[in-house]
Amino acid sequence: MNEVIETTIPSDNVDAPVLDSTPAADIPATLKKAAKTKNAMDFNKTFHGIIADREDWEQNEFARSNQKLYAILKTCYSIFQSMNSTDDEAKAYKEAFNDFCERKKFVFKGSTHLTAKIVCCVFGADRRLVSNYGRVLRIAAEKNTSLSNFVQFIEERGGVEEVRRDKKVSKSSADRAKTGKASLHGEVLGSVSSDLLNSKFDASAYTDAVLLLATKEADGSFAIRRVIQNSTVITNALASLAVEMKKENEKTETEDTAVNEQKLRDDAIDVAHTA
Repeated sequence: MNEVIETTIPSDNVDAPVLDSTPAADIPATLKKAAKTKNAMDFNKTFHGIIADREDWEQNEFARSNQKLYAILKTCYSIFQSMNSTDDEAKAYKEAFNDFCERKKFVFKGSTHLTAKIVCCVFGADRRLVSNYGRVLRIAAEKNTSLSNFVQFIEERGGVEEVRRDKKVSKSSADRAKTGKASLHGEVLGSVSSDLLNSKFDASAYTDAVLLLATKEADGSFAIRRVIQNSTVITNALASLAVEMKKENEKTETEDTAVNEQKLRDDAIDVAHTA
């Protein structure tokens, strides 16, 4: 007797299981490909998110942070300007500033620029910050930037770092001293001679100039306290003179321009009245 084997044939309205036709040997490669695709999608999503965060930071927190930094540096620049003169008010500010530095135990070299001293007092003794921010203030001063235009000066140049990198500024003290030497052939403000003064003078150390350290007395005279022949000190003094000479020349040019413009206006008015 033959055995009957029942076979069930799926009907048309029943979903039959679909078998994966991928060869067994290729399955690991397929899984790796799928993993790579997923990773690529994850990285794409991640970086888009980071970029969005960065854009938000630049437009908000970073921008606000920069504005705050610029405001602080502007105040530092204001302090520098208040002392960057030889008048009595500037002298009083310098004395107050030196007193503050002494009380806070700040010690500076004689060659340390005033801008660096101010930055150090505000930001602390971080050499990188003192150097960078101090240089920004110096460059702004050398370009005769007004206090009202200080922040705009930084922004137009792309920020603090771009200003700091300016290669066209800051001649060396020796270079400026060469310019300052021209003042040694200018008007003589006064002459003084005494045996005691001559005894303090070292002829062998004399080159181009000598500094006489004096104080202003109550009767209007100047009392010479020291004879200074240190070459570094004299170079710095001559370099400082070069800056003062530049300011004086610019002031004279501005005044001459104003006079010429007024003359042109007066001449134009005279011509109009004559006609």
